[in-house]
Amino acid sequence: MSILTEVTAEITLSARNLTRRFGKLEVIHGLSLQLKRGEVLGLLGPNGAGKSTTLQMLTGCLVPDSGEIEICGIDLRAKPVAAKSHLGYLPETVPLYRELCVDDYLVFAARLRGMKQTASALAEVKQRCGLEASGKKIISTLSKGYQQRVGIAQAIIHSPSVIVLDEPTVGLDPAQIRDIRTLIKELGKVSSVILSTHLLGEVQSVCDRVEIVQQGRLIYSDTSAHMQRHGKVSGCLISLQNPPPLQELASIAGVSSVESLSAGQFRVLYAENGNPGSVLLSMAENNGWQLTQFTPTQATLEEIYLQITDQSRINP
Repeated sequence: MSILTEVTAEITLSARNLTRRFGKLEVIHGLSLQLKRGEVLGLLGPNGAGKSTTLQMLTGCLVPDSGEIEICGIDLRAKPVAAKSHLGYLPETVPLYRELCVDDYLVFAARLRGMKQTASALAEVKQRCGLEASGKKIISTLSKGYQQRVGIAQAIIHSPSVIVLDEPTVGLDPAQIRDIRTLIKELGKVSSVILSTHLLGEVQSVCDRVEIVQQGRLIYSDTSAHMQRHGKVSGCLISLQNPPPLQELASIAGVSSVESLSAGQFRVLYAENGNPGSVLLSMAENNGWQLTQFTPTQATLEEIYLQITDQSRINP
């Protein structure tokens, strides 16, 4: 997304100060978020964090105890039918009538949306979801990946402005995951997409922005690119023509462990809050280790995610 587009893009979904209780237990605490047209938002969080509850509120399936939700400027609580006409939703459990063929099911979904002319919409959504050859097939006979495509097709057949997908790739094989991710990126070009996922690789490959929910609170919100730069240097790769014993490298202050990759190459992991890079360089020069490579390594996306969530537990 270009800087100009990011500044001027239409806000398609706005949620402010959402709370939700189940009995006396408050599971969502003052959560707010916005979604812009042409944006794919990744909603992350551990099991029980409140992701699915949040998505159910954003789609009008669950009424918040307090807070406001607008879809394309329409108040979801005051005008639910009008607001939901701009929404497409794929829950984690795909809502399929497995005894129907694909065409009949999608026409049924279109008519539920109030569409009277369905032929062109049916042809278009089948093409977008790779279902051209599956129209007459009974849904129960399809693979899980193709059933997932049918679920996405029912969510987008009316060309909604906001598409909400709850764990759309769970249980799929790598080829199916690749195809669904490609489809999500295509959808994000013309609509807004909220994607709930446990797969951090999915965030890295398809999401423009990341929001992390923990214990019903939003604890992090930034672009996916910034999230990847959020992590501190976690170690380095070094190559030494005259290396010392492994124990000597591992005993340097600030080093947590050293792994030998080859005769003269090592992966050095830093201790928490440690950054002994300058010490390594100085010792290599003073001791004649003949350093030929020094490459700092960043924390992985998984490590960054754990840094963010662990820090939130420490400072709630």
